[in-house]
Amino acid sequence: GGQTIPDAAFEGAPPSYHALRFGTYLDAFVTLFQVLVVNNWQIIASGYVKVYGPYVVVLFIGFNLVVVTVALNVFTAFFVSAFVAKFEDQTPPLSGPPSAAKF
Repeated sequence: GGQTIPDAAFEGAPPSYHALRFGTYLDAFVTLFQVLVVNNWQIIASGYVKVYGPYVVVLFIGFNLVVVTVALNVFTAFFVSAFVAKFEDQTPPLSGPPSAAKF
């Protein structure tokens, strides 16, 4: 499903990039996942700009700003805070101020 992008639209990219399209939900998921992991997203966007016009770049920049910058940072912060909370639960608390005899 969906229109394939000609190879010439993705200059300097591997030949498999012409399969990146939005024809089905699975195709759109694969395409946006490529953009999510910042895997040459500017080449993917430039191919769509050459085929569909300059306004398509709004989708890619918007997706990059919202998902990559915000959502991925929130996702990472959640796991880091969960790790810190688990680490703090496992460390024994200090019994009190250090005594002078230990020095």
